[in-house]
Amino acid sequence: MRRPWIRVLHAGPSPSRFGDTVVFLFLCVQALDGAMTYLGVRTIGIPEGNPLIAYHIEHLGLVPSLAAAKLLAAGCASVLHLLAFHRVLAVLTFLCLSCALVPWTWVLVALR
Repeated sequence: MRRPWIRVLHAGPSPSRFGDTVVFLFLCVQALDGAMTYLGVRTIGIPEGNPLIAYHIEHLGLVPSLAAAKLLAAGCASVLHLLAFHRVLAVLTFLCLSCALVPWTWVLVALR
């Protein structure tokens, strides 16, 4: 049985298992980064290292600023995924993992 509406819903390039995996991992890394940033800033008192987010934290509060930053990252990742820039998204995932999650993990474990 053919389903022509599926073709309408996915009019772009053919689905990529690599692309789906990369965007999923990127979103997981962003969620973990947001949670670890919240823990580091709220419970330990470590200041946010990103000056743009630190400015917004000062003026809007911690949770709205982190939520906005992570939603923006998720939106940009969705655009990259829809345009099939999966390798770029994979590099960004690796950078966020190595430059954000690993240091946060080290700091949170060392200071607990």
